[in-house]
Amino acid sequence: MREKVIRRFKVKVLHQKGFNVRDISERTGVHPRTVRKILSSGRLFPSAYERVVMDLERFPFSTVEERAERLGVSKGYVSRMYKLVFFTEGGGGEEWMAEYLADRGFYELAAKLLEILPFSYTTFGIINSIPEVHLTPRLKILKLHGQVVFGVSACGWETYRENFHGLIEDLKREGLWLSYYHALYTYMNALMLQEMWQEVYEMASGVEDDFALLPTPLALNFYAIMGKLAITLGYHGKFREILSRVRHKVGRRKTFVHLRKKVALDLIVSDGKYSHATRYSLKGIREPDATLLRCLLLLQMGKVREVVREDVSHVGIPLYRFYLSVIKGYARLVLGYVSNALSDVGKAYRRVDGLKSAKNFYYQFMAFYEAKMGRFNRSQEYIRGILGMSKGYGIMGRVAKALLTRRTSHLSGFTREKLLKLIMEDKVEEALHKAKRYAMLFDLSYFSTLAGKPLRVNFAL
Repeated sequence: MREKVIRRFKVKVLHQKGFNVRDISERTGVHPRTVRKILSSGRLFPSAYERVVMDLERFPFSTVEERAERLGVSKGYVSRMYKLVFFTEGGGGEEWMAEYLADRGFYELAAKLLEILPFSYTTFGIINSIPEVHLTPRLKILKLHGQVVFGVSACGWETYRENFHGLIEDLKREGLWLSYYHALYTYMNALMLQEMWQEVYEMASGVEDDFALLPTPLALNFYAIMGKLAITLGYHGKFREILSRVRHKVGRRKTFVHLRKKVALDLIVSDGKYSHATRYSLKGIREPDATLLRCLLLLQMGKVREVVREDVSHVGIPLYRFYLSVIKGYARLVLGYVSNALSDVGKAYRRVDGLKSAKNFYYQFMAFYEAKMGRFNRSQEYIRGILGMSKGYGIMGRVAKALLTRRTSHLSGFTREKLLKLIMEDKVEEALHKAKRYAMLFDLSYFSTLAGKPLRVNFAL
């Protein structure tokens, strides 16, 4: 369905660019008769698309069956529209059409196309070029989201919060409930980047019962937030419950498979069971998530040269570039390329230093670097910084508290924290066994180095 709509847009745009019917047919693979039909009717989306979209907005908790009956269409038709509305995989290389339309003032047409394109640095720029009056609720949400992931300054954070609060209230007042939950999720995600855990937890607790009733893609995104919150706040049982709910459906459901897989992978990796994550193929997972996951798993498996060689030039999101620079920086430190590691990480960090999560990640890197250089007093200063920023929340917050107090009682039951506990208690054989079992070779090196008890790790040098 999405491919058909994209082809119709391509026909429309090529016609605007001055191509004749024959040329358009050759470039798109659409029969000349169909090209003429598209141009004469002007219809780009399926006939009941707008009705399904508005029904979703007003009644996001309805089942496919209820929606089909209310709209007088088949369940299969509604399901196909879901895949168009909640586009979660594939795509790419279609932004030029939206850019062309926006540049020539076809704002509403550009907005309709942007609704079904993957969100990226390029599409964010196009959204910014369209006057606010022509933006749909979803594009308004993405515009605010882009201000965070593409680099919000620290001084602009409060303005950002006010704008998002205003948008959420507008959506609620207008009864656009699907966009309301989408905005709520996006805002909660942004708050987590600023490590405002308690505020997010209070917001999530207020709507947790709604998650399961929402359309699958939005429900999965909310479960991802709840899983990360469970890790952050140390709720091991809650985390296992959420992970089980997501993971057991990955192979059973045929809809939105790649998003289910991506959410499951994020949670498994956050816990530290990297060997479990390697059982999933990254095929179909959108960039730059696929590259980030691949580099992280290679690092943990000890394949550090492969990490350094990995091409990340296609990654345009500053926050992702920073995460990847740190992962590559760890690999370079293991290989002894110290100056390169520091230079690249420092350069990438300067583009995202308005985000507290980025600062925390940077401190984690510097703590390892200083400990690796034998400067443990400096390393401990960074660990204190991690504890101050996190207030003891999250795996690294609890790790920092345990390292500074030399007490393992601060650690919870998550896999990475169990590894540190074994290291601190000098249970070397058990630590080596756990690291091998869960493919935690880098974590073994990282935690043992920070604890002042560096263990010899057989990286693939």
